[in-house]
Amino acid sequence: MKLFKFSSIIVLLFTFGIMVFPAKGQVRPDTSSRDSLIAYTGKYEMNQGNQEMSAEVYIEKRALRAKSSDGQLLQLKHVSGDNFIISEQNIPIKFIRDKGNRVVQIAVNGNIAWTRVENQPAATVTPALNNAADYLGKYQLKAGNQLLVIELTLKNNQLWATQLWDGGSSSLDFKSADNFIVTALSMPIKFTRDKTNKVIQLVLNNRDVFARAN
Repeated sequence: MKLFKFSSIIVLLFTFGIMVFPAKGQVRPDTSSRDSLIAYTGKYEMNQGNQEMSAEVYIEKRALRAKSSDGQLLQLKHVSGDNFIISEQNIPIKFIRDKGNRVVQIAVNGNIAWTRVENQPAATVTPALNNAADYLGKYQLKAGNQLLVIELTLKNNQLWATQLWDGGSSSLDFKSADNFIVTALSMPIKFTRDKTNKVIQLVLNNRDVFARAN
């Protein structure tokens, strides 16, 4: 799945006061996207004296995290390439690759300390989206003389929202229940249901209400 990161300069359309997703022309590859981060996930081990320690590197909320066998939990902030820092301690770490470009070790402060012991990366840690079909379809909002339509589609079990008036598109990160985040804008989006549990609206940024059209 090819992922893109939207430009850091987010275009806001103030016509009708509605904040929209960036248009297609504003996208560029995202070197720290979830698909890229998967290359680092997995189980690593190190020997400290006579003690063997392990750590699990996984993805949570589109960022790398590491949990060691002693219970310590660390967030790894991407700097560039295979370079990260441990956010809590500002310690630099680097993922080392073999000749086949596979991540095999982790260097801490320039010293190789951890060795990868799994052939396959660990599963990405994300909430489960089990009712994606509930949200699919078109949603519309009348603004002045213009009808604004957002279409929800599904790609690899992830929802995508596309503005049909300009083609701007973004994935939606599932949080809980009917609550999501528009990835491109870090903006909340919530779906509302009727008494029969059918999704009938989406509310963008706690303000703009789009009624389901189909």
